[in-house]
Amino acid sequence: VALPPSDVVVVQQTTTSILVSWIQSSVATGYRIHYNSSEGNQGSKTVSGGFTNSYTLTSLQNGVIYTVSVLATSEHVSSESVRAPHDVGLVPGQPTIGTETGTTFILLSWSFPSGSVVTRTFVEWSSNQCPANTLGGNTTITDVSTSYTISHLIPGTSYNVSLVASNYAGTSSS
Repeated sequence: VALPPSDVVVVQQTTTSILVSWIQSSVATGYRIHYNSSEGNQGSKTVSGGFTNSYTLTSLQNGVIYTVSVLATSEHVSSESVRAPHDVGLVPGQPTIGTETGTTFILLSWSFPSGSVVTRTFVEWSSNQCPANTLGGNTTITDVSTSYTISHLIPGTSYNVSLVASNYAGTSSS
């Protein structure tokens, strides 16, 4: 009889993958990783080798919550399944940013890869043309907006702008 793995945890997640790890079972000859999505999709991956202690699930759909569990196998017998302690959502994809500028404003508009679930967008701007980078600011947007106007800018000044999105799973790249 295969003993179940212990301490099943999600170690890392990206926009399309989840790395899950566990403490090995002493008599396992392999492991089966099961996943279910909030949209009803499910799958499993089989890993050979009792000394394996992690696996990366890939080609997952962004914006979907996954439940992940692992069970140990030994010959033709499987252990009980051990579930990761939290459902896992994926980090939002990198935003695509468009701009329109005027004398004293920058109108930002953005979109995210299909399926990205975004709960917060952070916009930051600054200028290195001023001592101590005193020209700048930031704002956090907590609704589903896809645009923001940075106003009261100084004409003829160059500004650096960054935008990142986040959800309960993490933060996108800028």
